[in-house]
Amino acid sequence: MLYVNLTDDELWRAIAENTSAMSRLLYQQLEFDAYIGPNDPYRHLMRFYLERANKFQRQYQDYTAELRRRYPLGVKILNIEIAERLAIGIPHDEAG
Repeated sequence: MLYVNLTDDELWRAIAENTSAMSRLLYQQLEFDAYIGPNDPYRHLMRFYLERANKFQRQYQDYTAELRRRYPLGVKILNIEIAERLAIGIPHDEAG
């Protein structure tokens, strides 16, 4: 698999780029949805957006699976820390 050959930094960078691209795509779809009606001839673009979103989601899952494979305990500890911080009301992005 392609992701096995990536360094940790490259995987994290790919995750960040993937997340940004997916966010932009979903935002564009929301904007697009606001302007089209059910019989709009550009309705087929929604399928394009969904296919792209699915592709980004699969890539994200592949990237994170590779990191979990490399660091099974580290990811488990990180997930526990995030869950604990969220449980006491500290947002993940402020958890540091």
